Amino acid sequence: VHQDHTLAQQAVSRFHAQLNREQFTRICDEASDDLGTRVKRNDILHLLRVVRTHLGQLDSTRQINWTVNYGLHDRRVTLVYRSQFDAGTATEQFVYRIRNDAARLVSYTIHSRLLALGDKANPAYAI
Repeated sequence: VHQDHTLAQQAVSRFHAQLNREQFTRICDEASDDLGTRVKRNDILHLLRVVRTHLGQLDSTRQINWTVNYGLHDRRVTLVYRSQFDAGTATEQFVYRIRNDAARLVSYTIHSRLLALGDKANPAYAI
């Protein structure tokens, strides 16, 4: 459990570093095939650009929850962070598939009032 959690934490750090450097295609390239079959690549890239544009650089994060789920062929680690960006705060949820000692992004969800469109008070966007 500890090793899976550590691998996922390292993957979140890499995701945030790539987000700050606007390396959106690298995030997509390193994600699990599961993500690419559920969501179009252009939609993933668009969400990442919107997050970076509206929230700015990531300043700090604090993990507030995590779980590990065991499957027949892999494990899924879910990590939830309270993150401080230039423009304000957001809650992020990452789900990583752990297989062969590698963590691959399966889904990403972000909640922030700074991403509000229309009348949504606390919108969530997910890939």
